[in-house]
Amino acid sequence: MSSYLYICANQENLPPIKKWLKSLGASYSTKDNIFGLVELFIAADAPSLQNNFSFLGYAINDEKQTISFDGSDVLPTSPQAGCYLQIQSNKLKTIISSDVFAQVSRFYFSSEGICAVSDSLAVLAELRRAVGIACKPNIEALLARSWINGITQQQTSHQTIVQDIVMALPGEVLKVRKLYSPKMSSERATWAIANSDYEDTLRNAAQNMIGFIWGIHQHESLSSTFNLSGGLDSRTVLAAAIHLHDKKSEIDIKSNIDRPNDFAIAKQICNKFNLSLNNNFSVYEGDNEKVERLANWYLCNAGTYDPLHSPAAIKSSGLKFEFGGHGAELYKGNYGWRSVNQIGKKLQSHIYEAFLSQSQTGLMRGGINAMHEYGSEWHYLFYRNSIHAGRSTMTSLHAARPLLNKNLVSLTYSPINPWQAPGKGQWSIVNDILVYLSPTLAVLPFDDERKNMSNEQVTSRHNHLGSLRKIEPYKIVGQPKKFAGKPLPCFLQLASQKGFSGGLQEEKLARLCRLDMVPSELQEHFSHLLIEAEKKFHSPEEYKAASKAPSVAVGKLLSMHLFS
Repeated sequence: MSSYLYICANQENLPPIKKWLKSLGASYSTKDNIFGLVELFIAADAPSLQNNFSFLGYAINDEKQTISFDGSDVLPTSPQAGCYLQIQSNKLKTIISSDVFAQVSRFYFSSEGICAVSDSLAVLAELRRAVGIACKPNIEALLARSWINGITQQQTSHQTIVQDIVMALPGEVLKVRKLYSPKMSSERATWAIANSDYEDTLRNAAQNMIGFIWGIHQHESLSSTFNLSGGLDSRTVLAAAIHLHDKKSEIDIKSNIDRPNDFAIAKQICNKFNLSLNNNFSVYEGDNEKVERLANWYLCNAGTYDPLHSPAAIKSSGLKFEFGGHGAELYKGNYGWRSVNQIGKKLQSHIYEAFLSQSQTGLMRGGINAMHEYGSEWHYLFYRNSIHAGRSTMTSLHAARPLLNKNLVSLTYSPINPWQAPGKGQWSIVNDILVYLSPTLAVLPFDDERKNMSNEQVTSRHNHLGSLRKIEPYKIVGQPKKFAGKPLPCFLQLASQKGFSGGLQEEKLARLCRLDMVPSELQEHFSHLLIEAEKKFHSPEEYKAASKAPSVAVGKLLSMHLFS
């Protein structure tokens, strides 16, 4: 998102803050309180702080069956599903929350006379420098992140690589007390384990998916599209959407033609259900706006997400919901259903110890035992799922993840779940949801035959789970708003001042990736990253993908500019 910054400061810190913001050409709203503190808020199209309330994005309330936008009187009183940032303020306290799965990131720090929250570590680092607070490296976090692995491509704990800047976990609520000197505290989420009825919990979650999709799809000012691959996750979301097609409502589906296996399966599905595929070109063309990819990466990802993911353009329409299957791995597993101490055991001892300390600290921050037998999957929920899946906020707050469901998380770890800790390709909660929503869709082939479900399996589970109940579309409350998507000009100016502007050309990346930017005590441990990064500089086409090891190494090295 790289589109917001909240500050609460005393009078002593206010002049350097305003001087810094003026140098960036920033526009912001302010609010004074009776104790001499001043709040400042920078965000695209955000309501003034004088309103005591600011809401960006959308929230889903399954209990009330509503989808809330700005201007609604039923906005969240506790973290809900969706994708949003919410700021509520009174004379003594400001509460800053986001969606329960933290698709919108919140990083923060609290120091003498100042508290600040942003989705950008880069922005917070520059703010600290502006008020004379040092940006010291967190040596343990950096050492843990020097390993190139899926679990270390993003935060390994709530501690960022910049000392004293912290990540708010999914469901965590931040509170700023405004008495003479601002103080930050947090209220962390609890993830209860389901102990009621497996079938009823699953049926409710599946039916809520239909209600949510239907509510978005039928609203006059909103449009939607569905990403479809050859795998299980996106097909499960489509299974909910197909019920709209049964009501003679057209569904826009897109699949990547550059991935022939995925596209072949998607085409087969669309032929079976008489759905159009990649036909609605307005979904793709629109009024695209180009984005400065390098600046956008630095603002959104530096220090928190290493892959060089940075979209080249955004859809300026801003009112399109794009549905995908992200979140399914919360129930299928991502790291092999093991404790975190079982990961990375072949690493050099000092790197393993740093990783283990960070990952276990990260678990305990979320209220999970450091030695939990499935600790790695809880770690995935707290860190990789929120940050990796949340990269959609770089272009939109209207990415939809219907499979992200807190009740399903509770069910996953419950003894009443018949599919606990499924191995790769084994039956899971996601299979049951697909079968319940559409047994016809479930029996069609997948991109990997190991994922295929037999007629006997599908029939047996569908008979067990039963049929859909009556479903109504969720009600839209409030007014859907266009989202600017790209970084604000003031933040682009900040990135430019650090040398991050233009595209992701290899020559530019090579100039910015310098070992002397790494803290001296870590240079020996980061030297292999420069060797890995050079593969991308010399063979850019071979290592074009953002998640390839050379690209990830580049991201880790670029993040060292946070300390300069």
